[in-house]
Amino acid sequence: MRKINSNIKQNICFFLLFTAVYLLWGTAVYYGQYVVEHYQSVSIRMKGGTVSQRELMQMVEQEKENKNQEFAGISAWNQVENQSLESDRLGTKAEVRLIEVYGVIEKVYPVELISGYTPAADDAEGCLIDEATAYKLFRTADSVGNALVYKNKTFYVRGILRCSEEVCLIIPGSEEKNYSNLELTFTDGDNRGQLAADLMRQYGSTGGYTLIDGYLIAKSLSLVYRLPAWLLGFILLYDLLAVLWKRRRIPLQVIALVLIIVCLWPLLFWMMEYEFYLPQQLIPTKWSDFSFWSRKYAAFLEWKEAMAYIIPSYRDVLLKKDIRGCLLRIVAAATGMFVLVLHERRLFFKHRQSGSILLIALLECAALSLLFAFGKMFIIPRAYLGMPVFYMLVVGCFRWGEGWIRTLRSSHPWKDAAKFNRS
Repeated sequence: MRKINSNIKQNICFFLLFTAVYLLWGTAVYYGQYVVEHYQSVSIRMKGGTVSQRELMQMVEQEKENKNQEFAGISAWNQVENQSLESDRLGTKAEVRLIEVYGVIEKVYPVELISGYTPAADDAEGCLIDEATAYKLFRTADSVGNALVYKNKTFYVRGILRCSEEVCLIIPGSEEKNYSNLELTFTDGDNRGQLAADLMRQYGSTGGYTLIDGYLIAKSLSLVYRLPAWLLGFILLYDLLAVLWKRRRIPLQVIALVLIIVCLWPLLFWMMEYEFYLPQQLIPTKWSDFSFWSRKYAAFLEWKEAMAYIIPSYRDVLLKKDIRGCLLRIVAAATGMFVLVLHERRLFFKHRQSGSILLIALLECAALSLLFAFGKMFIIPRAYLGMPVFYMLVVGCFRWGEGWIRTLRSSHPWKDAAKFNRS
């Protein structure tokens, strides 16, 4: 009786840990997908020079004439601190971080609207402000359509942002306006960084710049947040190969195991949504280029040092926060998943294996419900939803098969005959 109670407590701990792992994993997927969705452009941060809106417009027209199908568009922005805004109706004032934008605002700033809409690229009279600034200027968050004054020019509030800083985004619209930050978008994802560098070289940047390949960061993160599923897949593959090696002297069982692995591999491949990603800039052009990786490492150290001197924007702060949140949670989830795999064999009664699989599926649904209830909504990867159940099913089937083979061998009459012949 005491042993049964101990097993029940262990199973409860197992299921609680599984739920915690799933919550951590789901939150990591949420942060990872946010980065993938909002950071697809290549950022150019100029160190000393600027580029005018007229030059940017000429660049776009020239690329259209050249029929450059890889080039998708360009946006630009400036960030100015401690700028004063005033309500034209109440006379109230607020100091904000002002962001001047040319092009698509969503490429420059992570827009999460409480109300209203985002101004179009040619809306030189529209602006976006955050909720706190709306309260300061108009004494209410419901201030869409109200007018504010900045440097003797009137702007109309098109939308209210949900963000942690006091900010105002405007579209100056002047062709003489100079910008020091660019966001370049391309259709060729695997080579966006190199395409951006080539474009800057072609049109001649007025000074040095730092390049941030948002697509490379987002793509790498999309592979990282599948780490718990990869862990289960490799453990499962190791178990199957270990059984295959153990049965290597029994040809019929070896053939059966190989067929099982061959049949399981496409299903595992589909469930993991496997996609091998290696950017072209990380592939040596010559096999004899032995200094390739040392140059790449030196360039990475130089880029890392340059990043330390960039004045961070709110977009940069969010990017670092989301990457850190994704990595910390995915490492914790993978560690918890490894602990679960190590202990699941002694925690479950064999005759309750099917019930355990059903309970795990229910716990997955419960964890997803909690995540969605707290606003962590994301596109559910197949690996997140199916890999734990798939792992338990395969392990359960192999345990059943091993037990069936042992029973068959122990009850077969040739066993006694073999003993008699040896004697």
